Amino acid sequence: VLEAAAETSGLSPPDVLERIRADERRADLLDLTLVAATRTSSQQKLRALGRVLAAGITADNDTEVDSTFVLARIVGEMDPPHIRALAFIAEQGRFNPGVDPSGGDSLGRWLQEAFPGLGGVSNQVGAFLVGNGLVTNPFYVNGAMSITELGRMVLGLGRDAGPQQ
Repeated sequence: VLEAAAETSGLSPPDVLERIRADERRADLLDLTLVAATRTSSQQKLRALGRVLAAGITADNDTEVDSTFVLARIVGEMDPPHIRALAFIAEQGRFNPGVDPSGGDSLGRWLQEAFPGLGGVSNQVGAFLVGNGLVTNPFYVNGAMSITELGRMVLGLGRDAGPQQ
């Protein structure tokens, strides 16, 4: 995480640590990202956490630092099904997941059809994406759904650097 933060910020590792030591909130952000990093082996997630940390240590004001805490928590809680579903929704553009005739969660049903391996967690995956503002809530936009700017930002955090971005 520290390595990715240094690379992303353009600062040397000692400069990254100095900025963190100089500000209690940035130290708290480091703690938050490191705790999340201990719960994953995903290079994509580690890279994303490092980029969030870099944004926090290079932020120009308190509001920007505050927003990195939100990003760190979202990225820290994401699991592979959340990332796959979010990327799939991004590829779909604006779409309507339909109405579930049984009265259940239409997004969960739609995700279950798109990813049969999700089993009984498709509703939770959909609720996580909507609840964290990563996709629009189809109930509030005439049944239509799409990825939000926050969702695009979160997806971008985990991408490899280079021409594919």
